[in-house]
Amino acid sequence: MIQTLQKIISALAGIILALQASIVAMPIQSQLAQVYQAPAFVQGKANKVYNADPVTVTFDSSVTAGNMVAVSVIWNSTSISLNAITANCVSGNFVLLNNPTTSTYSAAQGYGIITTSGSCTVAADFSAIPGNARIIAHEISGIDTGNPLDGNIMRSQENAGNGMDALTSGNISTTQNGDYIFGIAFDTGAGITGAAGTGFTSRLALDGGHGYRSEDQIQTSSGPIAATFTHSGSVYSDFIIGVMAFKSVGGTPPPLSAPVISSFTPSPSSINSGQSSTLSW
Repeated sequence: MIQTLQKIISALAGIILALQASIVAMPIQSQLAQVYQAPAFVQGKANKVYNADPVTVTFDSSVTAGNMVAVSVIWNSTSISLNAITANCVSGNFVLLNNPTTSTYSAAQGYGIITTSGSCTVAADFSAIPGNARIIAHEISGIDTGNPLDGNIMRSQENAGNGMDALTSGNISTTQNGDYIFGIAFDTGAGITGAAGTGFTSRLALDGGHGYRSEDQIQTSSGPIAATFTHSGSVYSDFIIGVMAFKSVGGTPPPLSAPVISSFTPSPSSINSGQSSTLSW
């Protein structure tokens, strides 16, 4: 009888612990679901402009306040400067990065937080009218609007060769799991022939004379990462490649686990019918 009751006590203790763990975990999971939001590509738009200032691009659909616009600009001059990037959906100027990165062309990238929902036109303003320019913009949701940037780099790559991931921005090192990675590649010579790099999703492409492409991915774990593109064109092509990493809202939620009980002790260890025993662990 005593052994049977001890087995019953053991089974009941396990059930109680499991219920306690689920009760504790449920509100935590609910709170994390409200705080954490995975970043996501919402929409994108690209434009090629000749002899105009500013150089603009307008999203096809309305944007949403609280989302972010990531942008890259290329222009055919090393003497004309990019003064600012603005948008009617963003308060103030965009944060400009890597301005300028030069080859035979010049390039820059940056971002702005959307403050007004609705139609959105992004404008790049120059010190003079560039001969031709191109602009790519992504609307992204789920980004930490207070401290979004988690790394960036842009560089010129000469005689890049071809093959899988032949084009590379060079590594940045992110600090947070779940970053949104924005990458671009521009062929300063012949038209780019290729596709997004390993692990990336191709988003936008402007071809014809010179190739200009964007890609993205969600980086599961923080650490080194580069924007890469697969190139199958001339091995002597020269490129400008850039990457920006953006943090998700609320960071990456920690894994939840129930408390682990390795053993417990009934007191008293032996009971008779009608008596009770206290479990401690």
